[in-house]
Amino acid sequence: MDQKQAGSIAKIVGVFFLTLSVFMLFLSWAIMQSEGKSGTEYLIIGLSFGSGILLLFGGINYLKSTIAKEKDIKEYENRIRAQVNTMAESGHSTHEKTTLKKDENSQEQHTTSPDVIAHWQYTLAEWKKMKKAETLRRRKEGIWVTIGIGILGGLALRFSRDASFLSSFMISFSVGILLSWLKIKFSNDMFSIRANNTITFTSKALLINNSFKIIRDSQFHLEYVKPIEIENDKYLEFSLQWQTRGGATNDQFRIYAPPHYEQEIPKILNFYNTLGVKTTS
Repeated sequence: MDQKQAGSIAKIVGVFFLTLSVFMLFLSWAIMQSEGKSGTEYLIIGLSFGSGILLLFGGINYLKSTIAKEKDIKEYENRIRAQVNTMAESGHSTHEKTTLKKDENSQEQHTTSPDVIAHWQYTLAEWKKMKKAETLRRRKEGIWVTIGIGILGGLALRFSRDASFLSSFMISFSVGILLSWLKIKFSNDMFSIRANNTITFTSKALLINNSFKIIRDSQFHLEYVKPIEIENDKYLEFSLQWQTRGGATNDQFRIYAPPHYEQEIPKILNFYNTLGVKTTS
């Protein structure tokens, strides 16, 4: 899932909160119009009105924060594109130093543009190789995840709902299939084939065929970046972690390093390491 998809989902959630708030406020108003209200009805009016107000402010704040975040990300993305275009025009493939500017009224230094660590261009064959490898990895991972969810979820439902293990297993197994399918779909969308296939590495995000994928911000924690070798092909594996209601969860994806870019791997690892990201060489 790229940043645009995540932003769209966040907006849908915000609109849902607002719609629900309108329903709760309308419900409290409708009950208030009735005559001879009982104590229970007064309680429902209070709860509906209070919930509606909370959902209204919550939905507005959620939408405002989502729009503000999208604006910041868009500005960051535009600076990345400008920096990549500048490097392309000057004939450089990577940026060696952080671009810094000292404020005249302050002794502190501030970054004026994002750090573009590397910009890789792929042939059609190289991109297809990466996409195929990721799809196969996701499928193998999905099989074990589906079986695990089926067994553990089946046991949990069996003892908590007093249902048969078979029916509990089938429900959990179906959930596992759905989750695995979604992971494969998101992976295929992220590595969809274009006429010109490129990946730009930056300190906070990856620009994959013009799709913006955040890897470091207040929501996503970049656990590690490590090099791996599969059948003489080199990859960089990224592991992201984020918080959910059920606790921390993580996911990994791999970036194929074409042979003519392999010499840039140590520099990329060193850059992320200076940011406090765990790397292995």
